[in-house]
Amino acid sequence: MGWEHNVALMRYGEAWLYRRKIAHQSFRKEAVKNYYSVLLEKVHSMLDGLLKNPEKFDQHNRMCATSSFLCLSL
Repeated sequence: MGWEHNVALMRYGEAWLYRRKIAHQSFRKEAVKNYYSVLLEKVHSMLDGLLKNPEKFDQHNRMCATSSFLCLSL
């Protein structure tokens, strides 16, 4: 994945406006409430993994961040 899709680094224009609209719809206060149970499940999974294999912190952290991001993108 390249940096061309990073809204923070994009030039203002049609592509930026489109992505900002999607982000606003997904991350506004009311919408985030819909993701709470899924995010809680992902965090619990990460914490369980840390208890079992603390030496793999980076892997658990990366998996939690990635799976959380993916569930927000759906």
